[in-house]
Amino acid sequence: MKSDVGSLARPLRGIIPPMVTPLADRDALDVAGLERLVEHILAGGVHGLFILGTMGEAPSLSHRLRHELGSELPQIMLISDNARGAQLVTPDGLDAVAGFADGIGPHKALVEKNPNLVKEAHARGLEVHPWTFRLEAPGTGYESMDEELAHFFFEYGVDGAFTDFPDRAVAVLQRGAP
Repeated sequence: MKSDVGSLARPLRGIIPPMVTPLADRDALDVAGLERLVEHILAGGVHGLFILGTMGEAPSLSHRLRHELGSELPQIMLISDNARGAQLVTPDGLDAVAGFADGIGPHKALVEKNPNLVKEAHARGLEVHPWTFRLEAPGTGYESMDEELAHFFFEYGVDGAFTDFPDRAVAVLQRGAP
């Protein structure tokens, strides 16, 4: 890739958009298409890329192709609230994820079930960016998305959040702890 990876901020903050994996064939990466896509996304001023997960293609890609997709860009692994996700948020699972990713993107219910998950991930050098915070559907027990975000940022200590309303997340961070 031609990108200037050194210019990306750490810890991860800001916009980390999902990206599809361009394929030339079922098991062949479209390298030129990938380079164009990454350059286009980075030109928009993003702070990282969210790959292999959002579009559901990761499980269908061969191990060889997944390895070929390796990147120097910050990578966050999406973790669902299911049996596989429960394995990934164990100490052994987090150790494994820390071997290839910069952070985890757990379903927010996983953080609610185990608030120590954030500290456990941080101890392994992983950032935590739970998903997805929505204005029209705040989590159970929260009156608003802003209240929910404030709890995750200031009580649980997450590093960022996946949301369809990044301006609201920024406003919560700027206001500070309630």
